[in-house]
Amino acid sequence: MATGFSWPTPTTHTDGTPIAAGELAGYQIGIGTAAGNYTVFLDLPATATSVAFSAFVSFLAPGTYHAAIKAIGATQASNSAWSNDVTFTVSVVTPPAAAVIATVALTAA
Repeated sequence: MATGFSWPTPTTHTDGTPIAAGELAGYQIGIGTAAGNYTVFLDLPATATSVAFSAFVSFLAPGTYHAAIKAIGATQASNSAWSNDVTFTVSVVTPPAAAVIATVALTAA
């Protein structure tokens, strides 16, 4: 079972030219209920190469979601396009029943 997303650090632009030091500002993960229609965004630093699902699923209702990632450049014009879309499902998680840690008996005075 997957526990998050991971990606390789990009080394070249789509035209094949190398990415210079400091040119990569970070990453953005887009999440939505339809492919390509992202409404929730998670910004990550340039040093990130993965993110756990727990970083964002806690605020999503149960259901099926789509997500993609893009590299954020030092300038808006150098942002990458969105990656291929992936689908994941958030399920209802039922917490375990509370354990009995003590029994208390009350008597009327």
